[in-house]
Amino acid sequence: MTALFLPCYNEQDRIGGVLARVAEVGALLDEVVVVDDGSTDRSLEAIARAPIPVTIIRHARRKGLGECFRSAYRHVLERGFEVFAVMAGNGKDDPCELGRVLAPIAEGRADYVQGSRYLPGGLSRRLPAHRDLAIRVFTSAVSLLYGQRLSDCSNGYRAYRTAVLRDPRVDRDAAWLGHSYQIEIYLLLKTLMLGYSVVEVPVSKVYPADGHGYSKARLVDWWNMLKPVVWCRLGLDRVGGRRAAGVELAGTERTGAVSRDT
Repeated sequence: MTALFLPCYNEQDRIGGVLARVAEVGALLDEVVVVDDGSTDRSLEAIARAPIPVTIIRHARRKGLGECFRSAYRHVLERGFEVFAVMAGNGKDDPCELGRVLAPIAEGRADYVQGSRYLPGGLSRRLPAHRDLAIRVFTSAVSLLYGQRLSDCSNGYRAYRTAVLRDPRVDRDAAWLGHSYQIEIYLLLKTLMLGYSVVEVPVSKVYPADGHGYSKARLVDWWNMLKPVVWCRLGLDRVGGRRAAGVELAGTERTGAVSRDT
């Protein structure tokens, strides 16, 4: 079974259109999960109008992208899903490319699929030059340190087997990971370190022409993305080890088809 996760924070103008396009590839999915991170606009109304069933996990207040991932992880693991896919909720990723992202897993060629705007067949549009340079330098550093050549390790369009999430050596709840983008980088790095099969596929990454919704990442978020690279390489990520001891964070309280994380 395959679940698709979309994070959402104040995306009332975009999330509905994204879900309408997800509906076009709905046959690939068993569930669509949107984690609303305490939106203060009408995002929930836009989600409710989607032409496809959507499970909503709502944070009563904004907790950060990392906590959105953790809420989604708990949901899909409790329900026995085998594959977890993620794309942006603001329209930067093309839902029609989901089949391409899932294919290496379905064909048994990969445990983790990383989307790349830089591979032949990929597309990068309206990405500022300084951001382009930062992504390339960051990816080159990860490739060098972790022994696999990658082209776009910061691209959020991904899919992976939930076996990675269930691996006791992967502590996705570690306190040092914080509540932002670190968890995405950490999971990719641990997948590489633990010998899982990682494959890149070409995808599109198109930023809005109006310049809005470029990125909600702050400067500190980009700086913090470097922390997993250093900590995992030095073995410091094993500090704490709560999951290795079999301890999980508290689950999400649910009511009907709508989930609320208090």
